[in-house]
Amino acid sequence: MISLASPVTALAGIGPKKGELFQKLGILTVGDLLRRIPRAYQNRGDLRTLAEAGMTPEPCAMLLTVASRPISTQLPNRKVLTKFQVFDETGKCDVVFFNQNYIKDAFALGATYRFWGKLTYQRGRWSLPSPQFEPYDGVRRLPDYVPVYPLGAGVSQKMMRSTVGIALASLDFCEDVIPEDIRMRVGLLSLHDALYTLHNPQNPAALSEARRYFIFEELFLFALSIAQGKREREGIPGYPIRVSDTAVDAFLEKLPFTLTPAQSRVIGEIRRDLASGCAMHRLVSGDVGSGKTVIAAFAAYLAVAGGYQAAMMAPTEILARQHYAELAPLFASLGKKTALLIGATKAAEKKKLHEALKRGEIDFVIGTHALLSNGVGFCRPAVMITDEQHRFGV
Repeated sequence: MISLASPVTALAGIGPKKGELFQKLGILTVGDLLRRIPRAYQNRGDLRTLAEAGMTPEPCAMLLTVASRPISTQLPNRKVLTKFQVFDETGKCDVVFFNQNYIKDAFALGATYRFWGKLTYQRGRWSLPSPQFEPYDGVRRLPDYVPVYPLGAGVSQKMMRSTVGIALASLDFCEDVIPEDIRMRVGLLSLHDALYTLHNPQNPAALSEARRYFIFEELFLFALSIAQGKREREGIPGYPIRVSDTAVDAFLEKLPFTLTPAQSRVIGEIRRDLASGCAMHRLVSGDVGSGKTVIAAFAAYLAVAGGYQAAMMAPTEILARQHYAELAPLFASLGKKTALLIGATKAAEKKKLHEALKRGEIDFVIGTHALLSNGVGFCRPAVMITDEQHRFGV
């Protein structure tokens, strides 16, 4: 039984040698192969006449009939030139292949083929060099959209397309990570149908539906990982920091403004989190001027009021100095010592600050990435705050 987890060598026609080529592309399983997303699609359903193709600078598809038998010629540079003439109702041109002597047996006189290539004009004649081609009999429908894959390691487009086709035809089991009820609710294809359509789109709308599945799948798995991480973090023990109402009121009374309902709600949540005995992981988001700094200051205060230490890391020295200028007087009025640690801090002062932190003589330290440098240690750290965490790559 062929599934997405089956090795690619389980497919018909893929032996050890071809398997090694696919392995160099990072394709080990059938799932790896079918999730090799095409980088582009050739719209071979948009047929052009020779007259139209001559006015188009881009490659295009043409239905052309073979007018002469292919003849191979040995050139002075040891190259083999295979050449024959084709035509349609608007004109004729030469089809040229280099170093593909076998190609002369691939075309039958009077037969029609669908060619894909770029028409060029040289020495007064139209020429179609090294085109891709398919026999056309007017009965069997040829695909309108042909995928173009990112390649390498000796794997050709023809080999990739053929192997993908074999995989899709052989696939017996295709486990879908998105539950069926969710797929039905949001109107998604099944994984099997999405994979088939990705490699064999009938039109742009169908391709869009297939891509929509994989976009949703990526976001769905990301959301699951976030939820799983949250569940795992909920079990991580932390310091139970329980601060009296009196101490909280003392902090709030020192503020030169009254908290908004949203700010009051958030500091209540932070207070409950810190008192729970489990590690708190929280993102505070808001517009400029919405009061994020006072929320961060409150979290730091709960730590130091509970007998622990807190740290706040800012992305620039200017911002770190600004936070220090605003918060150091507030914490000093509550009997707590604050320090500033930035890259510009002199070596002797840094050494004293490091030692004071380790002895627990500094309650709250504000700084830049200097807080992450060697020598920085704490006595009883409990709350760590990162301001503008995206600028640290978090």
